[in-house]
Amino acid sequence: MNDGVREDAAMRVSPLHPGGAIHALYMKSADDRADNISYVEAAARLGVSRVTLSRIVNGHAGITTDVALKLEAVGWGTADGWLQMQINYNLAEARKQRQQPKPRVEDMLSELESTAA
Repeated sequence: MNDGVREDAAMRVSPLHPGGAIHALYMKSADDRADNISYVEAAARLGVSRVTLSRIVNGHAGITTDVALKLEAVGWGTADGWLQMQINYNLAEARKQRQQPKPRVEDMLSELESTAA
C-alpha cells in the first residue's frame, strides 16, 4: 500500500476524541456499570476540577501532558497513549478544515449585498 492511499484512508476516518474514550471506559453512563465512577469522583481522583473533566469528556478541551500524566497515575492507560490519541484527533480535525472549500470573495460580497438590500 503506498503512502498516498494510506493517507487518504486515514483522512476519511474520524478518530475518537480522547474524552469520548474516558467517558466510555471509566465514567458512569446510562448502563451504570459498577466499575465506572461519577464525574465528581473521577475529577477528585485525577486532581482536576469537575468542569475541566467535563470539558475534556465532552470534546471541548483536549488532553494536555499534565492530564495525560494524571490519567496514567490513576491507572487509566499510559500518558503516551492519551497524547497519541489527542494528536491523532487534532490531525484529523486539521485535515477536515483544510478540505473545506474556502469561500470566494465574490460570493461573500454578493451575500453581503443581498443582505443589505
